[in-house]
Amino acid sequence: NADEVFPTASIIKVPILLEFYNQALEGRLDLETIHQLSNDVKVGGSGVLQFLSDDVKITLEDWAKLMINLSDNTATNYMIGVVGMYNVNNLLERFGFTDTRLMRKMQAKDIDPEKQENQTTPREFSNLIRMIYTHDGLDASVCNQTIEVLKYYKEGIIRDALPGDFEVADKSGWMGAVQCDSGIVYAEKPYIVTVMAKHIPAWDRNGAETREALKQAVSEIHDYYQNIATATRYGRRIR
Repeated sequence: NADEVFPTASIIKVPILLEFYNQALEGRLDLETIHQLSNDVKVGGSGVLQFLSDDVKITLEDWAKLMINLSDNTATNYMIGVVGMYNVNNLLERFGFTDTRLMRKMQAKDIDPEKQENQTTPREFSNLIRMIYTHDGLDASVCNQTIEVLKYYKEGIIRDALPGDFEVADKSGWMGAVQCDSGIVYAEKPYIVTVMAKHIPAWDRNGAETREALKQAVSEIHDYYQNIATATRYGRRIR
């Protein structure tokens, strides 16, 4: 189902981060500018900022890092306000993505969920990660900054599925009846993998069975790339 549209959950935070570093490169914002937390921007769900006092002051780049590392929804909504939803979608459109769009803020209220959902396809999101990895049409410094933040340790399907300590640059996400993860695995032969699930049935409490199925898919993909990394192009094992 590589070309089927899925809700993104929190992985939509990746193009927000990309546009953030792109605007910093262009001089449109300063990573070190101090921005103060206020109660009017706090939202629920994942993250820690919602629980902090409203006199907390952090740099703009730290807001962006919290958006990814802790998947902080308050930080995400703040970053959407800083970089602009239109600019994120314009970036995606320039790259030729037709189904990947940022359509709403996190924990948004008073919207029509049938019409306003952050969305992508597994193929498009994998291609977005590939473009960041290969610096395809993007400044190398922007890509490298984005990847470094994605490498921060966080729980996710991909990391949980790997046997051993492999470096991973990814973003995971979950919400009602949806789970997903996408990123780069720095194995002997690096690869990009995106797994997504939707319509998770109510009987699958907390999506536990779905998560195991997605982990199994990642595990088998990992085994494949580990095998071809140790063989010639003719298929003969050399180590």
